[in-house]
Amino acid sequence: MKKTPLHINKMSLSDAHEISNWKYEYPYEMYSMDGSPETIQSLLSEEYYAVISDKDLFGYFCLGKEARVPGGYHIGLYDDDAYVDLGLGMP
Repeated sequence: MKKTPLHINKMSLSDAHEISNWKYEYPYEMYSMDGSPETIQSLLSEEYYAVISDKDLFGYFCLGKEARVPGGYHIGLYDDDAYVDLGLGMP
């Protein structure tokens, strides 16, 4: 089985634009983005990285507060700063 290497790159404008238009089906629709300039700008922050496989966009990951989901605040998931928040996204 051939292994395809993954490369982590700083998020580019073209990657951010593509990712910002990804749509997910139930039960993951809350992760869908709207393609807005604000969403693209957020993806271009230093917290987001593109994952590239064979020169194609494979997915992305983000760190810190950008990786947090809204429901986690309500249940106290983010009350302890001893952990690293990591978010992943794939089309």
